[in-house]
Amino acid sequence: MAVVGVLIAGCGSGGGGDGGSSGGGSSAVVVEFNGKTYQEVTSSRTTKIWLDRNQGADQVCVSKTDTNCYGDLYQWGRQINGHEIRTSTTTTTQMIAIDDTNDSFVYSNSDWASVDTDGSARQALMTSNDNDKYCPPNYRVPTKAELQAELDISTPFDDTNFDGFLKIPQAGYRYSGDGVLTNVGLEADFWVNDTNDTTNGWSALITSGSLQSPQIANRAYGFSVRCIKN
Repeated sequence: MAVVGVLIAGCGSGGGGDGGSSGGGSSAVVVEFNGKTYQEVTSSRTTKIWLDRNQGADQVCVSKTDTNCYGDLYQWGRQINGHEIRTSTTTTTQMIAIDDTNDSFVYSNSDWASVDTDGSARQALMTSNDNDKYCPPNYRVPTKAELQAELDISTPFDDTNFDGFLKIPQAGYRYSGDGVLTNVGLEADFWVNDTNDTTNGWSALITSGSLQSPQIANRAYGFSVRCIKN
């Protein structure tokens, strides 16, 4: 099995509207995790509770290209160990354990690990809310359905509707072929915990103001993570 990511490209900036996501409000719940401070936000569409920024982000976005809110870029199912830092070193050597402590981003492979080929062990960790491998305790990596439910397919991602409750930035991604940051300021890519096949995963692409068909990605890409409360 492989993984599913959600890709959002052409996100708008500015005030007002849904920002391609349902409206919602913040709460007084503050979450401290891995040296960062987050706050809960609740979707008025689904009543799901999310964290207010990408994992590793310093603040809530004030614009689509606010570099302080881009956050980290994770390889699918790879735990927090330093590889997710946008400027981490790179290697072409696959990891031999899913709980590796090597802080280098693995490139030039379709998967960063040479084990857990069906992805089931990593998916189990990503769906669990009682560990701190990816998200704070009591939070987890969302499913494709959960994230897509917050995206307003009928509303273009233009300059009038960035200001949705998720405030999604165009953080770009890290390419699995060479580890280079790509399309920063142009698109957003989010991992979710769903699996698919043995080599590729899927992403939902929003470009030119509309939602496109799911796109193939592989586990070695570096994508953003936004955590949801279990």
